[in-house]
Amino acid sequence: MALQNVKTDTPSSLTKLNPEQEKEALDFVNQILGTSHSDFAADLKSGVVLCEFVNKLKPGSVKKINKQRMPFMQMENIGYYLDACRAIGIESQYLFVTVDLFEAKNLAIVALNILAVKRHFGYGFERGAGSTGNVFDKY
Repeated sequence: MALQNVKTDTPSSLTKLNPEQEKEALDFVNQILGTSHSDFAADLKSGVVLCEFVNKLKPGSVKKINKQRMPFMQMENIGYYLDACRAIGIESQYLFVTVDLFEAKNLAIVALNILAVKRHFGYGFERGAGSTGNVFDKY
């Protein structure tokens, strides 16, 4: 299956969220946290779920999670999550900017980021013939 609406071969060029990627990403978050989130954009927007997610995979990755509903604190959480992604070695091409999630500007790259984290920790990834080892292999 091919990625939809890809202008170049980099994740940052994605503009439309592929429903299969969204489902796989949210299912993985739910699997790790033992939750049942169902609205990709709304459930991840505050950054709390992402911070808890990365802390579950690598404890202590995010030291402070803001639970208040003030926008700047929610954006801070997203920044903390992205800092944790950098620290664990997620390649920059799989990182997004805060507004991609907070303002739902580019949810496709957010989903690919979660899938990159999934692959990084060895969940659901089998390197086979023709595989390059990146999140684009499946799509």
